[in-house]
Amino acid sequence: MKLDRAALVALCLMLPLSACSDADAAPEGGTTDLTRSLLEQPSSDGVSTSIPTGSAVTDDGGPRIRVSDVGINRGSIDAPVKVVEMSDYGCSYCRQFHEETFPSILAEFIETGMVEWKFVPYITGMWETSFPATSAAECAYQQDAVAFERLNHRLWSDQREWKGAGDAAPGIVRAWVSELIVAGPEWVEVTRQRHKRKRQSQLEAAWAVVELVPPEVAWYGPKVILRSRGRSIELGQFLTIDEKKQLADQVRRAIRKHSAIKGAFNV
Repeated sequence: MKLDRAALVALCLMLPLSACSDADAAPEGGTTDLTRSLLEQPSSDGVSTSIPTGSAVTDDGGPRIRVSDVGINRGSIDAPVKVVEMSDYGCSYCRQFHEETFPSILAEFIETGMVEWKFVPYITGMWETSFPATSAAECAYQQDAVAFERLNHRLWSDQREWKGAGDAAPGIVRAWVSELIVAGPEWVEVTRQRHKRKRQSQLEAAWAVVELVPPEVAWYGPKVILRSRGRSIELGQFLTIDEKKQLADQVRRAIRKHSAIKGAFNV
């Protein structure tokens, strides 16, 4: 995900803290003083509150990432408060938070412009099935924000269904996606799921071309057609006109690097 919004962040780990050791004690002055200092800081100065940390935390030699380059953003970029949430889709406490608490935060603070909230799916390693769930969520977000919200809701609400499914978890999550398009170096695979019936098609990636075909009847909207070697398949039949245009662009970008057709994407 490429998100260019640099932000003041407050890290919120949606995990029980009762298991923390004494070594994780609060900074001198207590959490009350720290909270007060955060609240008293002017919201419009654009400067984050600095919290001193030891070198063991900042210089551990591990990889570094930019917070602005990861996660799913909700709310206004001009909101005075920025929050980063890191949650594992397999975590029961995270599920409880998203089902019981987050809807109120969304309505009262995020949608009113008071808070910009960044959700970073974080695989802790405690649940093997979190990987396919997280991959599906990130893929959905890359395609469409509405599609992500729908899948995100189901991953939390139906957590028990996929969490303990082991090797079957990827198949369970994929079944929730009505149409799955995977562009690889050799094949473009299109999988459709309708009422427990699955249909999969493969077209050669090297010769694949995406066309936005005008409709025979104007109010039906255009068709997104994927063609390769004399075969064709319509994509996104259930989408709106604008969504079909976005889908066509996204699939073109996905297959461009595998194409053997010079100039096929200069449209």
